[in-house]
Amino acid sequence: MFSLKQFKFTCFSILLVLMAGCSSQFAYNNLDWLIHWYIDDFIDLDKPQKAQFDAQFVVWQQWHRTEELKRYQTQLLRVRDLVETDGINEDVFQRETELARMHWERLRSRVAPELVDMAKSLSSKQVTAMFDALEERNEESQEEITYDSEEERIEQLDKKLNKRVKEYIGKLTKAQKQIISDFAPRFAVNRPEWLKYRRTVQAEAKQLFLLEDRGVVFEQALTALLANPDDYKHDLLVANSEINRKIYAEMVMVIKDTLTRKQKTRLLRKIDDLLEDLGDLQEGS
Repeated sequence: MFSLKQFKFTCFSILLVLMAGCSSQFAYNNLDWLIHWYIDDFIDLDKPQKAQFDAQFVVWQQWHRTEELKRYQTQLLRVRDLVETDGINEDVFQRETELARMHWERLRSRVAPELVDMAKSLSSKQVTAMFDALEERNEESQEEITYDSEEERIEQLDKKLNKRVKEYIGKLTKAQKQIISDFAPRFAVNRPEWLKYRRTVQAEAKQLFLLEDRGVVFEQALTALLANPDDYKHDLLVANSEINRKIYAEMVMVIKDTLTRKQKTRLLRKIDDLLEDLGDLQEGS
């Protein structure tokens, strides 16, 4: 089994995952207004800012459609072959996950300079509203990761892992559910560390927006922050993330060996559906 959820198509098309009710073709080709809907939760752009964003988005989406989607398609074809031939082991799984992460990094690097250029036009009122909204989201996340006991935390993680695996292979067997239950307590507690990291990056960005001069220093610093936020990850987050990646890969391999013919067929069908969507999107349909 391969965690296709690792494929974060773009910082904007992540909305495709969130909007499960839309066909991926419809959502991708209408990302401009979907993004405005999402951005409105954080910042109220004025008409010139929206026009600037819309014009730049056309360029981004064309680049993504012509250059990036084919990369996803190539990797998915390889993953499909690995699934069909039982060619996935822990090393292969982690290699493919790392390649998927690189898709996300290319996207960040590509859009960062233009995002910084747009950021220079934000008013003090817009900046304040944006960071207030981000912190409100952080507080909601804090509530979500606050548990009454360690048993409750593990139980919630168990449910989340069951749901994630079921999404790709269908109804789980008792043995597969037990595998997940056995692995759940082994994962490092990392969601609080991710929240801490997120707040650190946001605090760094906020300090930049407080600069009176949004000139070269602002541009260079914010571009570096947007393109390389991983530089702000603290040691515990990095260590826990590595632990969890290895544990997850190990769990996937154990479950892989228990797949029924029906489950494997379902997984292959889901990959085929994604490949079909990617083909349609490259054609601009």
